[in-house]
Amino acid sequence: MLLHSQWGDLARPLMMVCHAPSGCPLPGLPKPARIVLALLGGQNQTPEQHLGILSGIARRLRGGRTWELLSAPNATAICALLKRSGG
Repeated sequence: MLLHSQWGDLARPLMMVCHAPSGCPLPGLPKPARIVLALLGGQNQTPEQHLGILSGIARRLRGGRTWELLSAPNATAICALLKRSGG
């Protein structure tokens, strides 16, 4: 699950990673989410900049990456995998 929003006057975007091995039930999802990524960008970002960051996250999740992330033991390992897969 990827949540995103723009808020305030942030100097740079922030990403929160939630790792819930047994899943976190969320409304509208058929199964509980095991990983929740939350991107918070500043209101000083243009829509194009915000969408560019979302696009970069999507590229990091292509192919076998999703399974690799789901197999990670904790949020720190998920962050490391995301960084290693694209910057």
